[in-house]
Amino acid sequence: MLDGDYIKKGLLFAPPPFFPAHLVDHLHASLADALVAYYPVAGRFSTNQKRDGKGSVIGCSVSIESAGQGAEILHAVVHGVAIADVVPPDADVPRMVHSFSPLDGAANYDGHELPLLADGVFIGFAYSHALSDSMACWNFLNAWAEIALLKLAPPGAPRALKPPLLERWSPDGGATAPVLLPYADLAVLVQRQPAPDLHERMLHFSSESLMALKERARRELLEAGDKDGAATVTRFQTLTSLLWRCVTRARWQQVTMCGFASNNRHRLRPPLPTEYFGHSVYALSTETVDAPALLARGHGWAVAAVGARWPRTRTRPSGRAWRRGKRSRRCHC
Repeated sequence: MLDGDYIKKGLLFAPPPFFPAHLVDHLHASLADALVAYYPVAGRFSTNQKRDGKGSVIGCSVSIESAGQGAEILHAVVHGVAIADVVPPDADVPRMVHSFSPLDGAANYDGHELPLLADGVFIGFAYSHALSDSMACWNFLNAWAEIALLKLAPPGAPRALKPPLLERWSPDGGATAPVLLPYADLAVLVQRQPAPDLHERMLHFSSESLMALKERARRELLEAGDKDGAATVTRFQTLTSLLWRCVTRARWQQVTMCGFASNNRHRLRPPLPTEYFGHSVYALSTETVDAPALLARGHGWAVAAVGARWPRTRTRPSGRAWRRGKRSRRCHC
């Protein structure tokens, strides 16, 4: 994940019932409280080199140095821009939205931004994906939001969210040793490439349309004699397969596959707690298939192909097998 992009998301709100300056102060105070429990978010990465007996560097390990370095809040005012300009109906995502998130092209830092629009508030953030997976990131953001709400609630209001589990997970069940990467300089892993000039569009699927897609897949699988596949179709499978076939039709590569990352916490046996802070994902992909065959076989076949690669459970690997399977992989999010 060291060469992956930052997680960059944004939340758009109507204007608050108080002055913007008070909102910034309120979010700043609640973020400070959230970082008490999620203190790694306010830290920095530290690289340690390991040397052999001759003094030559044989590898590096990366850890989080949590010494109160802090996270950053940026406050900006965008004059003449309204909510309708940020989320226009049936149009490309405006390029100005990218400017609402900080740290464009940066690595290993954490920041938050609060642009104020003419008639609303956009809370954007940049979060190092090397720090944790998306599940842990959203747990942190939900904790921040809960603290912000509790500061406005009557005294004694209960908290619903549990604190993060910061202890490193090990397949052996014991303490986790730092992973040694076989590089003398980790800078060689980072490949900074300019973002492609693409049009972006937000797609919205109603519950009714997803149910119709699911029913269409069930009918096609039943007609093909796949009763088991038809009985286990999910909306996730139907939407994923729809996007897979649409992208394949647009790109028209000769060979295609569909890949995605799965949260592993609840699939491990025994499971990891939802509050585990770190990475617990599994890279999944369908078998490769010729593009013409994917489009010709229909929606139901693609749904079954996605479902076949989506595990319900996964047992914890032994420590030896886990270490044997570790490898370096470039990741672009």
